[in-house]
Amino acid sequence: MSERVEQWIAILSLAVPVAAFLWEFAVVGRKRLGYRVQMDTLAADAADKPYADVLGDMRHDGHQLKDPSFVLLRIENAGSAKIVPDDYLADPADPYGIKVTFRDRRVAAVVLTDPTQDELRDFFFEDVTEGAGVRTVAKPGFRRDNNEGERTGIIRLPKVTLPRGAEYKVLVVLERWPADHGTDPFPDPVVRGAVGGHGRWYDPLVRFFRLKATRTESHVFASRPAWWAMWVLIAAVVVQACFTLFLREDRRPPLDCVEGTLHLHGSTAFAPAVRAAAADYLRRCEGANVAIPLEEDTFRGSTEGVTALDAAGEDARIPVGEGLGDHLAFTDGLASAGHPRLIPRPVAFSVFSLVVNKGAGVENLRLDQIRALFAGRVRNWSQVGGNDVPVHLVNRNPGSGTRGTLVRKVLDGREPPSSR
Repeated sequence: MSERVEQWIAILSLAVPVAAFLWEFAVVGRKRLGYRVQMDTLAADAADKPYADVLGDMRHDGHQLKDPSFVLLRIENAGSAKIVPDDYLADPADPYGIKVTFRDRRVAAVVLTDPTQDELRDFFFEDVTEGAGVRTVAKPGFRRDNNEGERTGIIRLPKVTLPRGAEYKVLVVLERWPADHGTDPFPDPVVRGAVGGHGRWYDPLVRFFRLKATRTESHVFASRPAWWAMWVLIAAVVVQACFTLFLREDRRPPLDCVEGTLHLHGSTAFAPAVRAAAADYLRRCEGANVAIPLEEDTFRGSTEGVTALDAAGEDARIPVGEGLGDHLAFTDGLASAGHPRLIPRPVAFSVFSLVVNKGAGVENLRLDQIRALFAGRVRNWSQVGGNDVPVHLVNRNPGSGTRGTLVRKVLDGREPPSSR
């Protein structure tokens, strides 16, 4: 699993819910027409019950209804904005906005009931004057039809203006087609209607997804595209978790790893420990974009180290008293004079010792004897109680922090002669 692929999965995990939220609430959810089939029952199921015999005797156009049934359909504004007639995605020339089809059933009667606002009735009915009287008739957008060839009953509902949360119900009385002698259950009603408006920037997108009236059985939750978006999000999270837990070979670096390049200088005595520490840091912080360049001649001595550090600070124009974050110099003691920019930070205690070849035959030299040796006044070990062998001094090079510490702490500030 490459890091780039995992990054894309993380991006999709963020982009998908954001897109789903915008789609659900800014595009689709803003204008959503919901419907709910609250009842679809056969009258015959209750006709033989006490006080219900009239249900089986229902008549229409002079004949008794065959297998009468009732459907209570609820139409509601399930979105967050007002639905107006122009919002219905139907032919502007058609007066209706919703079409409900009942397969294998004829429509005997349709009744509007329980509108949340009395003004909603004006979209269904109008008063017409006939002679000296006034009669209430259905508007063209509210009607019923029966298609005998396809054995379907159809009701059409008008383009009703529905404020947010508004709703109305339609009670439909139906019967089985007279030529149908079957006893199979009736198919569910098919509700067709869409809301999206005309002339808005996202209308082509709405039509592309063929948004329909949303079925809201018990509560409004999410549209079909939103469901798909949520499943994509769940799949992305599962895939990323599997890669992280099981398939990814590398691991994220610790939080205390700092990316960048660190330049090291200074004492050769510190070189082994510093190289080991640098290698350990690079190993633990793999993937954190860390670089610590260490060449063979990186550690040239304390004096050269502090000089290089001072020069780096000056080149970077770091004010005196402020540290340079990407350079460190190690020295075996105090820095030499002439480097006022440097900031000392103790990092370890260094233990110094004088080592004598066992052939010299001496142990536990006194301080005055050591100073005499380094001053050149003792040239044979027999002069300090040892064997008759000549003295050969092996010392650190000038500029070494170890040599500087020896001069200050042991030799009372006097430089030793050259090695011999």
